[in-house]
Parts: sequence; structure tokens; C-alpha cells
Amino acid sequence: MPSFVQHQLEDSSPFLDNSGTLRTKMHENGYLFFKGLIPRRVVEKTRDDIVKILRNHGYIDETAFPVPKWSRKQEEVDGAIFELQASGIVGRQIGSLKSLKVLYLSREIINAFLAIIGGEVLSLGP
Repeated sequence: MPSFVQHQLEDSSPFLDNSGTLRTKMHENGYLFFKGLIPRRVVEKTRDDIVKILRNHGYIDETAFPVPKWSRKQEEVDGAIFELQASGIVGRQIGSLKSLKVLYLSREIINAFLAIIGGEVLSLGP
């Protein structure tokens, strides 16, 4: 686990069949963590696609391998890095990734939301 993580996240997966418990844990902990909810290959594909975009725009240090590392590139205009904002070129490229859409519209995510809210989830994806 990375050094910046101060404690182990509590896995809420055992409670996916109990929306009341999930809501209580969300209220108590401020988060819900579902270990292994999404297949690893789906997460890795999305990660790799995002890293490729960041690398193509110079935000990944080319010497850092196998773990991507920020290159320290900053293109600020009035204190904001516009490329990385959702409306910036990098943000738009990341937002349009098929792999990201597959991840956030996955059956696993939808089912987790169903469990959390205890009802139907309508997806209004792009």
C-alpha cells in the first residue's frame, strides 16, 4: 500500500446485499470501498489508456517505469492547469475513452449503486 495511505480501507463488499448497512458505513466512514468489485483487467485497461494520454502530453516522466510518475510539467494560466481540466484537451481525451465508459457503466458499478440506494439506478451516460 502506498506510504500516503495512513490506514487500511474497510472493505464494504460483504454488505452489498444490505443497503441499510452500506448507507450506515458511508455515513460513519465517509466512503464505501469494494475490493475487487470491478474486474482487474477493466481497471488496468482504463489506467493504461489514461497513462498513455498523460504520457503523450508530457505529464508522465519517461524514465519512470513500471510505475508512472508525474513529470512535474505545469502549463498554468492564471494559476490553473487548463489541459488537465475536464474541458481541457487532456480532460476531454480522458473523458472520451471507451475504456472509461466501460468502467463507469459496468454492471458491477450499477449493481453497487442499486445496493447502496436500494432501488433502480438510471444511467445517463454520454
